[in-house]
Amino acid sequence: MNALGGVVGKVAQAVGLAKPAGIVVPAMGFADNVEFEQQLCRTAGMACYEGADLKECLMTAGQITPGDHESWYAAWSKIADRLYAEGEAALVASNPFAAKSLLLRSANYYRTSGFFLRDNFQDERLIRVTQSAEDAWSKALPLLGATEVRFPFKGDGLRIGKFTQGNQIKATLFRAASPPSGLSASPLVIGCPGYDGQTQEDTFYMRPFLDAGCHILVLSSPGRGGDAILDYGVNMRPDEETTVTSAIDWALGEGGFDRKDGLVVYGCSLGGHFATRTMLYEHRPTLYVLDPPNYSMRSMVIGRMPGPLKARYEREAEGLPAKCEGPWAADPPKVPMDEEGMLTRMLYGIVSKKMHFIGALKANMHGINMHDNAMGMDAWIREVARYHTSPDDYKAKATVPAILVDPENEPVAVTLQPDGTKEHHAHTLLPLLPEGSVIVQGTAADGCDDHCFGGARLAFGEKVTTAMLPMLKKLLAK
Repeated sequence: MNALGGVVGKVAQAVGLAKPAGIVVPAMGFADNVEFEQQLCRTAGMACYEGADLKECLMTAGQITPGDHESWYAAWSKIADRLYAEGEAALVASNPFAAKSLLLRSANYYRTSGFFLRDNFQDERLIRVTQSAEDAWSKALPLLGATEVRFPFKGDGLRIGKFTQGNQIKATLFRAASPPSGLSASPLVIGCPGYDGQTQEDTFYMRPFLDAGCHILVLSSPGRGGDAILDYGVNMRPDEETTVTSAIDWALGEGGFDRKDGLVVYGCSLGGHFATRTMLYEHRPTLYVLDPPNYSMRSMVIGRMPGPLKARYEREAEGLPAKCEGPWAADPPKVPMDEEGMLTRMLYGIVSKKMHFIGALKANMHGINMHDNAMGMDAWIREVARYHTSPDDYKAKATVPAILVDPENEPVAVTLQPDGTKEHHAHTLLPLLPEGSVIVQGTAADGCDDHCFGGARLAFGEKVTTAMLPMLKKLLAK
């Protein structure tokens, strides 16, 4: 492998595109295409919560040419359109069971269909399927007994858009039928969304808490999920603790929830980073569930770059303030190129190796257009550097215990050491967190070795609630 290939491989491994060495997992549909296989598993993994049907997923995969984004869009949007139409017909026929199932699956398949179009948030096809996913989800909500709520955003600089009118944050509230055994009332779990999921997918990820007897509040944070596409220009921001604080203020006020009944903050995928950093600023929760615990996105990308590329970005990152807030007010500044143009060549090389999968597909959420553009890739890397905290801060500032979800092949919440080994953030943070914090380990032997226990969410719910409910009983009894 040449030097540039090594760069691509390391960055791909850093964001979970490369399969861990020594692990052989049978492919569901795309043995020779990691990106397609991961997204297929992601979608099919929602089958346990009515978000997919396995045979539908396999049949749809069979219509797709590996690596062909157009055929991916065509196949998934076709089945989503059919299920949506059938769901609407079921509503007219007063068949709520069929309508709910059809609408939930169509919403998830719409999200899936647009995944590889996310390098251009103004692509009309992406806007259509994203809006259709939102429409299907909205029609399913009453059948799920859920309600949409809005509350004031307490931070500064939130750009106004469709979903942030009047500096309001949107969230979806699901109330549990009964509390967990041994608790007199249902705790409230507030969920921080991931990088590119939509509200319906975030709800699927939080269903274990609802099924265990907890109320759940699924946040639609600024610049995330479908809102990022339909509200193009409302960008993601690193200070997610501001959104969580706003949600807690609403919950303990207008929402009518009581802190003594239990308050949990949960973060999935990138939401794991946001929930982790929120521990430094928000001390009212009873417990945090970090899926995974991730104190630094900076270490995920910059920390794994070789030689001069790593040194350049680390120097740039040193000048960032300890607490990075809000979206960029204007276009990001450009990093000057060195005389030999090494940075330009390396970044163009990364992009040419389909690194838009981790860059362009996500950079738009930060207001950065980087498609096939080295300077855009540079801007995205520098933006990721703002999503960072120092492990040392947690010993002094974190006051609430946490459950740290740690799959053995976690690709994101890790720091690459000089000897090539990975230091899992869960193991770095555990001795720094308050007494009672625990690690919930996932292994290849139990199928829970991937990021967010992908494809094993029932096992996630079993493992995490088995740890969480006794901890809540103990903490609430104090």
